[in-house]
Amino acid sequence: MGLVVVIITLLFLSVFTILHLMRGTGSQLTYADAHVRSLVIAESGVNLLLARLMSQPWEDRWFRDGPDYHGTPIPCEGGSFIYAIQDTPGATCTVDLWVKGEYRSTRRLLFYRVRYEDLLFKGLTSPAFQFAADLEGERAPSTLAPPVIDDLTGKMNELLDRKLQTRGQIADRWEGLADKVNPATILTALGANVPTEGIPAKSVAPPGVSTLVSPRPREPVPSGGSSNLANYDKNRLWDWIGKQGFDDEYAAYLRAAAVRNFMAIDVQSRLQRYAEAERIFKAFLKFLMRHALRVQGLRTTARMKYQAALDDLEAQAGSLTPEEYAARKAALYQDYRNELEGITNANPAP
Repeated sequence: MGLVVVIITLLFLSVFTILHLMRGTGSQLTYADAHVRSLVIAESGVNLLLARLMSQPWEDRWFRDGPDYHGTPIPCEGGSFIYAIQDTPGATCTVDLWVKGEYRSTRRLLFYRVRYEDLLFKGLTSPAFQFAADLEGERAPSTLAPPVIDDLTGKMNELLDRKLQTRGQIADRWEGLADKVNPATILTALGANVPTEGIPAKSVAPPGVSTLVSPRPREPVPSGGSSNLANYDKNRLWDWIGKQGFDDEYAAYLRAAAVRNFMAIDVQSRLQRYAEAERIFKAFLKFLMRHALRVQGLRTTARMKYQAALDDLEAQAGSLTPEEYAARKAALYQDYRNELEGITNANPAP
């Protein structure tokens, strides 16, 4: 009888321990999920504001007459974000952008100092970030308005000055090391031939050989007309899509949409309808910046939910017949595919 009690007690303690560990794991997953979601929400806000800024001339920016302190939460992906944007004090064509994403009790504050560039493709897909910082949790203030935003801007200026100072010191150190390097010694150690007349400090092109690079051609302009659409580099767009972390299926969808838009742009350009070609190009780039990254976040969340459901199903596999297990697994996959299709269809590419 005593042995039975001991065995039951051990089983009870084992089950209790497993449940406790599972509860701890679940809490950590919940916290990690909220942490990632708050970051995604903040980054979505940054992309939306940059797309709005870069899609119009610098003179037409909406905060030209004063900073925009938007303290009303903007709903986004189950959470919300607030922002503050202003001209960088003492700088031209440069803005300071603060975006705080919040999901449940998790907060994430992003800061970007961005130089405005009047280049449509580069401005939207690869903004000229001069400095960036990330504050999370307790370090993120509850509001983004004076005097809080002024204090934060002052701290960012100090960090930027320190970064520039450190970079200058490193450059000086490298320059000092370079002065001590003997190219002839290096070539000798490598077994290469050392020039008898020494190694020039700067390479010089032979006489009659030009090193000038011709500028990239632009779209032809009809007589009496003009075009603001510079010759776009399709390969750069392919590279950008490949570097954003899109899943293979959605990346293929975006590439197909790009091909479709490029064909329309080429047709309008051949007909010398440059305003229409520019409108198509702008619309597609806005879609990439305002929606594509956000859609990928939704698809990633759907994949995580699907994987969690599969893990739960695997845990119950021992109590199911093979037919029940296969049917539930197929149903989970179909729900997952339907959710992905719904996400993409709700945000169609132009």
